[in-house]
Amino acid sequence: MKILGNIQLGNGDKKSYLIYDDISKRLKDKKLQKVWIITGVIKDEGFALLEDSFNIAKENGVSINFNIGIDRKTISNTTVEKMMNLSEKMYVFNNNHEEDFNAKIYIFEYKKKVEILLPTNNLTANGITNNISNTTTITFDIPKDEDEYNEFMFSIKDFIYPDPSMFKLLNQDLLEQLTIKREIAVAKTKDSKLPSISDYLKITSKENEISEEQYEQRVKEKIKNIVKDFDVTFDEETFEIKTIDEVPEEKETKKKVKKEEKKIEETVEEKPKEKTTRKTKIKEVEAIDLEEMMLNDTEIYDEE
Repeated sequence: MKILGNIQLGNGDKKSYLIYDDISKRLKDKKLQKVWIITGVIKDEGFALLEDSFNIAKENGVSINFNIGIDRKTISNTTVEKMMNLSEKMYVFNNNHEEDFNAKIYIFEYKKKVEILLPTNNLTANGITNNISNTTTITFDIPKDEDEYNEFMFSIKDFIYPDPSMFKLLNQDLLEQLTIKREIAVAKTKDSKLPSISDYLKITSKENEISEEQYEQRVKEKIKNIVKDFDVTFDEETFEIKTIDEVPEEKETKKKVKKEEKKIEETVEEKPKEKTTRKTKIKEVEAIDLEEMMLNDTEIYDEE
């Protein structure tokens, strides 16, 4: 693995390193097999400078993949459509939250090596040709450094195989929705027609639509919740509500259920306690006449 640093001095100094030249040269390389462009900020002018190089890569059978930010509306729908048509996969960051997408990673895969550019500049016309910036280049020799390369790719897997709640896989339908909702910059040209309010209402109403089956199921659930506390039956096929008396089999079932409930209650109910009797012997003691007892004692004494 090799790591190299390059400095872009700016001011159009053609003698210094330009990341524009670096990217363009790699895209035109016939040995290139796959490329990932991951950038949070990209402008129409920046892509326009590299468009011919991307077209050459596409003609050479290169797998082109993009992951870009559109929240800041720095790139128009027409340019995004061009990029989508060039790419095998294209993700857009459009969560409309306070977080900014600022990643800058360019991956170029060849048969025997992988080169990764980590620039400090955005993919804009000034950024890739004029601004003072630096780019770190990491080169992996394949298969010698394959484990290290796989480890690097795993560390950025959230950009390569992103969370769909944050990064959307772009297709023509999604691009149309983003354009109509003005969630992406809309190019103003003579040939293009800006989406109207009616277009917006159509697309938003479709998002809120539910099928007849879904609506019918919702109604059924509401009716079932209403009638569940009453002695009635609800037929989901015919939507008829009948009392138990009107449905003989239901009435019979109801009786059986009540009988079973009664049996259970009787089983659980406590048995009456057995009456126990206890006989107690009461000894009646006659009251003692103390005076008589004293006289008797005296009589005995006198006899002695």
